Amino acid sequence: MSLTVITLNNSQMTNASAIQNLSKNIAGAVGTSLVSTMVTIGAQVHQYMLVGDMTTLNPNFTARVQALAANFSHYPEQVAQNMTQALLYKELIIQSTLFAYIDTFRIFGILCFFIVPLLVFINIKKRIND
Repeated sequence: MSLTVITLNNSQMTNASAIQNLSKNIAGAVGTSLVSTMVTIGAQVHQYMLVGDMTTLNPNFTARVQALAANFSHYPEQVAQNMTQALLYKELIIQSTLFAYIDTFRIFGILCFFIVPLLVFINIKKRIND
């Protein structure tokens, strides 16, 4: 028996159960859309931050591009460059999405850390029998 229905009469249980299930479904839908939105926006923010390092002025990036292009040396030069850029862009998307998931998980972890101690203040009453 959950805390939401512990103080109710037996005659009130069916209505309370229906309301509890409705609120769980609504909260699940809102939570899913909130997390999805946070990950999408976070991925775009991280992509913007990471793309600043993908320039020819960055020696690490230039070395990586040359190494990848060398792997595609059996293709024409323009095709090898395009394949290299596609691989680096794919990696950028993967890393920015991963950082967005980490940020979202961190935010919800902090929220849970602060919400769980509030359970101490819940006043549990004894159940009223018919």
